[in-house]
Amino acid sequence: KFIALLKSYFMKPFFRTLLFAPLVLLFIAAGGNQEVPVNKLDPLSWKVLDTMHNVTIHWPIEKLEKRLPFMKNYLAAVTKSVQDHNWPGFISLCDKDNFTAQQKIGIPDHQYIYEIFNMDSVIAKDYSAQTKNIINAISKMEITSYNYVNNDGFRTFTFFGTCTFGNGKTEDFKFDVIALKRMLWIIGAVG
Repeated sequence: KFIALLKSYFMKPFFRTLLFAPLVLLFIAAGGNQEVPVNKLDPLSWKVLDTMHNVTIHWPIEKLEKRLPFMKNYLAAVTKSVQDHNWPGFISLCDKDNFTAQQKIGIPDHQYIYEIFNMDSVIAKDYSAQTKNIINAISKMEITSYNYVNNDGFRTFTFFGTCTFGNGKTEDFKFDVIALKRMLWIIGAVG
């Protein structure tokens, strides 16, 4: 009878609240189920960036991923957002101040993204519409090499690779990433 009485008390809303409230408070205090952003650097990786020497030749991306393991996930997120045409996801990895400045001067998202990759597509007319068509035609993106410069704490990566389009054609690209305040940000065009 005691067990039945105990069960009946805990089935009442008040007692259920008393039972589960500490668990809910622990979950909230621990920060919930927040994921660390893919572009956030841990303290050890930040120190590694400070000790890395400048790389001014195209080193294989595998060397970087071995030295900084988090970079594999970061570059996978960049690649996935491009291949999936998830432009808001890609823009979330970009420097927010630069993106806002570009929007203020009337640069549409697709043109902003296209110009980040420094592609050499020949665009004869209707530049904005063509940039949209080009980025939306990307079917595969492969990052193959990098450069790295640490100039008095101004840490910049340049990544190189090839995009493959739906029609099978390929085009080389490069884009820059800055490590700033323990975060990685893709740097967009200026002006």
